[in-house]
Amino acid sequence: MSNLTELERTVVEWRKRGLAWAEAKMKADLLEKDKESFLAGIINALRKADPDASDTKLKAQAQGSQEYRDFITGMVLAKHAELIAKVEYDCVDKLFSARQSDQSMERAKIEKGIFHTGGK
Repeated sequence: MSNLTELERTVVEWRKRGLAWAEAKMKADLLEKDKESFLAGIINALRKADPDASDTKLKAQAQGSQEYRDFITGMVLAKHAELIAKVEYDCVDKLFSARQSDQSMERAKIEKGIFHTGGK
């Protein structure tokens, strides 16, 4: 990988960060999609223990349970990890754009014969 240009190394890093973001997003999305099913599973278990309880009571008990609260915490932490991965991906995206712009500027200077970098 040492033979790669700075821009090529940036692309490699960009891909790595993009894949990490996709993985984190998948985990967060799976938990979000499973939220209602998870709650329903707790409600069903509570219903077995108290078959005469109202749906409202069972839902309130389920939502207040430590099991559901732990699930929600995990869901929020997964979303947080996704957002961090997205920020890291976006940073490398911006770096790539800046390096690409720098290279374009250097090509333009060379084409115009501008080789002086300042000073005496």
